[in-house]
Amino acid sequence: MSYTSKDIMITFDDEVGVIYHTETGSFFTLTVENAKLLQEAQMKYENDTLVEEDRVDYIALFDDMLSGKPRRQRQDYSRIDEATSLEGLKLMVSTDCNLRCKYCYADGGSYGHARETITPEKAIAYIDAIILGKYTHLSTFGFFGGEPTLSPETIEAVCTHFRQLVLDNHLDGMPHFSMITNGTLIDQKLAGIIDEYDISLIISVDGPKEVNDAQRIRVDGSGSYDGICSSLQVLHESGVYPTLAEATYTQNHLAAGLTVDDVSAYVAEHLGIPRTIVVPCIDYGNSSGAAELAVELSEIEEVSIEDLMESFDALENIESSVFDDLFKIARMISGTYSNAVCAVGVASMTVFPNGEIYPCHLFGDNEEFIMGRIAQGVLTYNDAVLDRMYGYQKSEREYCRDCWQRTFCKGCVALDWIPHRCAELSERNKKVILALAKLRLNESRWDGFMEVVKRMDLSRFE
Repeated sequence: MSYTSKDIMITFDDEVGVIYHTETGSFFTLTVENAKLLQEAQMKYENDTLVEEDRVDYIALFDDMLSGKPRRQRQDYSRIDEATSLEGLKLMVSTDCNLRCKYCYADGGSYGHARETITPEKAIAYIDAIILGKYTHLSTFGFFGGEPTLSPETIEAVCTHFRQLVLDNHLDGMPHFSMITNGTLIDQKLAGIIDEYDISLIISVDGPKEVNDAQRIRVDGSGSYDGICSSLQVLHESGVYPTLAEATYTQNHLAAGLTVDDVSAYVAEHLGIPRTIVVPCIDYGNSSGAAELAVELSEIEEVSIEDLMESFDALENIESSVFDDLFKIARMISGTYSNAVCAVGVASMTVFPNGEIYPCHLFGDNEEFIMGRIAQGVLTYNDAVLDRMYGYQKSEREYCRDCWQRTFCKGCVALDWIPHRCAELSERNKKVILALAKLRLNESRWDGFMEVVKRMDLSRFE
């Protein structure tokens, strides 16, 4: 096997040393002392100061260690207009919202666009303009906003239309439907639509009523908690249960003495949603409310990685900031890896009510990223933006190309993940690998851990 030094990461703590090879997803344990010696040799190797005899031994060591280890398969992407399948298509059902959450980064759901809700007819026309004669497979279709439940008629019409596209052999199967909603407007009719088309629901709720209603407020300033409870009752009576809850953790939670785990536990016990992704409120500079409510990552009491490994039987219920580590673990040990930091713009796209297409909703207030426009039923792409999104693949970026994290890292293109967070993430990822290596020393616990990770359907939320 040809050896590249930057494919290797060597780290250690007070207990154990670990070698991780990113191209095969292999990791090996060794003594702390040996890890220190190898790390020093690696630095000399990279600086071309390792004497020839040691250099030969150094290369032979890794060649022997990695002998027979199959390289992982890299998933590359073409330009999105050259592909025949899409991983995701998202419809902004509305650029309006019945809430005015204090930390909203999207200008009350509008993303700087005119406040409008798409009609069923226009939604179908947009889907046909994107799909027909171009894509034969679509993995996921998301209803988004704003607030998508402002138009249940559009949701039903779109689902019905996809069924017809499959019957007419335009698509090889139905996409998986999902919807992120504030959960305040769901009635029996919409619950029936959600049930019929197996739409995965993510409900936005920030935990206990007193905290939720201090920040997730309606246009008139009243709270949204009671409306969420009413919608959940309707859903449960229809045999529908949300897939996830999403909570935004703010200064209000800290003031109330609530940890991330407290929020997740509350939502599970009182609202019947067993899994909650808790994300920190971040100030992106476009919301005075977010500036007041934002929290630093260090202020959030996280479950330690070691505790995560010790309690792997409960992994499916741990959905805090450690949830991202679960994604990493799955990617670290998988047989394939993505060349994209995020697949938006190369394998997925978002269409707004006015017919503008963006890589994802987070680009919606930036005209520089309009990928295309649909007018009179015809989609016209912007070549410059398509080339720009293609260029975000790791193999196209100098600082990603040789990084040891490239086979499992993910990030948000819209929020400019590169390269300023790489060093920070590297330290976190080394801790994840150290914890994995320690767990692997116990064969029975490792086997059980792997079974739990394999059972988790992480792909829908990545």
